[in-house]
Amino acid sequence: MPENPHSSSADYLQGADLRFDRRVVACLVLLILIGLAFRVWQLGAIGFAEDEVNKVAAVHAYDGGDITANAEHPMLMKIFMFASVKIARAVKGEGGYSDEVVFRLPNVIFGALTVVPLFLLTAAFFDRWTGLLAAGFWSVGVNAITLNRVGKEDTLLVFFMLFACYFYLRAKQTDARETKVRSKNYLLSGLSFGLMMASKYFPHYLGLNSLYHHYVRVRRRAPGEPSGNTYKIFYIAMAVAFLVANPAVLLPEVWEYLRAYMGEKLLVHSGY
Repeated sequence: MPENPHSSSADYLQGADLRFDRRVVACLVLLILIGLAFRVWQLGAIGFAEDEVNKVAAVHAYDGGDITANAEHPMLMKIFMFASVKIARAVKGEGGYSDEVVFRLPNVIFGALTVVPLFLLTAAFFDRWTGLLAAGFWSVGVNAITLNRVGKEDTLLVFFMLFACYFYLRAKQTDARETKVRSKNYLLSGLSFGLMMASKYFPHYLGLNSLYHHYVRVRRRAPGEPSGNTYKIFYIAMAVAFLVANPAVLLPEVWEYLRAYMGEKLLVHSGY
């Protein structure tokens, strides 16, 4: 897109300076702890929902060496659930914690930690106060808490998507001549997008991010600065992260299952 000679600096994104600040860090730690307390309270009081039962069955299949179970969803959340089960057994033995608590705990932790990428992305667009406000709403928001307390992929999807968009934004806000800084941000963004899609097959969020940056300039190009195209490391990191966190996607039987699932040839239902 050509530069607009009539645009001013006010036409470009002016986010907050996010250098280390102890007060901000203290606020974020407090919000994480508050959010964690709300999310973990009586976590096992309600039994598994239908979707969660499928995840429990998949984790038991993983324990037997079968990673093709629940193939319509990628593996990352089930890997965290599998690790949670193993750790709980090592600490307390069989029956030490309820299955509901053990299987939901990874989402509870990531849900509480989501205040960090949410703050970073919001502050990058606006300012620190707005970022802390957004993080506070997430920490105590009823809808966010409710979703983070069940074994569904959306919690990890949101967590990694926010980090991915933040690092991509920072890469675009960096002078194209600062190749090390841009490479680092593109690398982190690519890894985050790969983990996002290893959490849930929602690649259109990647497309929406690209579409936004295609139409919106987030900084004014300095005189003599070359055009800042997305680095190849972004795509390489995304592919590697996706495959490492979701190796089942390489198996032929998973693709056959996905074909049947997308063709609505499996058991269907109209509600819960």
